[in-house]
Amino acid sequence: ITHGSETPDVSNTALNEIVVDRGSHHYLSNLELFVNDNLVTQVQADGIIIATPTGSTAYSLSAGAGMVHPAVPAILITPICPHSLSFRPIVVPSTSVIKIKVVPEARKHAVVSFDGRLGPELQKSQDLIIKASKVRQYLKQLQFLFCVFSIRYQLYLAWITIGLIRYRTCLHGIPASSRKR
Repeated sequence: ITHGSETPDVSNTALNEIVVDRGSHHYLSNLELFVNDNLVTQVQADGIIIATPTGSTAYSLSAGAGMVHPAVPAILITPICPHSLSFRPIVVPSTSVIKIKVVPEARKHAVVSFDGRLGPELQKSQDLIIKASKVRQYLKQLQFLFCVFSIRYQLYLAWITIGLIRYRTCLHGIPASSRKR
């Protein structure tokens, strides 16, 4: 979050999503959405979700967006209950810089949350700037290792299950009188 300068006043990291919403007040959020310093739209909604592919299966999906495969380098932008039917979920490249502002005419501020953790309020004079982290490549490697570990574990469970089935079949195939006691 900045006050119009390049140096952030508040910095935070999210793995899944960043949500800008109206908080506890009952007015709609009035926000301006910029992608690479180009105004995309003025959002009048309960809020807006900026999700990574990992976070596309959570809040963003329940708000009407689609799922994005984790290997796709993208950022998903989803409105929460938009007032206008013309603003639908959009996907932008992960190299994009997203900026969100509260419009000057807005009745109230907005509230920012990072992966469900309540963050600071976004005042009318502040900008929320969202960029993909440089840590992404490291996370992809960890995700790959976790996937390999998960597959190996599932194969191990299948091997044990097949072994038990063979053992039971073997016992049931031998007459009870000839089994060792």
